[in-house]
Amino acid sequence: MQSYRLRQGANISAMLKANAEASYKLQVNLLGLITEILIIYNCRISEILSANSSNLIQDKFLILKGAKKSQDVIIRDRVILARFSKLKTDCYGNYFYNVTYNQVYKYVKSNFGHILKSIAHNKNEKITHAFRYNNVKEVNDEQSIKAILHHNSVKSQKYYKK
Repeated sequence: MQSYRLRQGANISAMLKANAEASYKLQVNLLGLITEILIIYNCRISEILSANSSNLIQDKFLILKGAKKSQDVIIRDRVILARFSKLKTDCYGNYFYNVTYNQVYKYVKSNFGHILKSIAHNKNEKITHAFRYNNVKEVNDEQSIKAILHHNSVKSQKYYKK
C-alpha cells in the first residue's frame, strides 16, 4: 500500500512539474508576442493587454483600441494574426488575461535592456517610449512620425525627436 502511495505521489509530482513547464512556455510565448507587437507597432502595453477576440477579423486584421487619445492600431501582419488565432481567451474574449504589465516590463527589460539604456537621459523611460524613440530616430517627416507613433498631437510627436 505504501509503495502505491509513493508511486501516486511521484506521478502527481511529475504532472505538476510538466504543468508548470507548459505554463512557463506559454507565458514566454505570450510575452514574446507582446514584445513583437511593441517593437513593430509602437503601441502601449495596456493597448496590447486589452486585445480582445471581438476585434479580430480572422486572417485580415486585429484592432487594438488606442488609449490616452491615441489612434487605434491595426495589426495586419499574417504571422502575428496566425498566432492570435491559436490563443485561448477568457470568458470575455481577452487574449492576455493572465499577463500583467509588470511581467511584460520584466521580460522586455531582461531581453531588450540595451534599448532602455539608450534613452536613460530622457524623463520617460517606460518600455513603450523606448521602442518609440528607437523607431523614429532616423525619421524626420512629421506625417511619418505621426503614423509611426499613432499620436495626434504635434507636441507629443516632437517629444520623441529631442
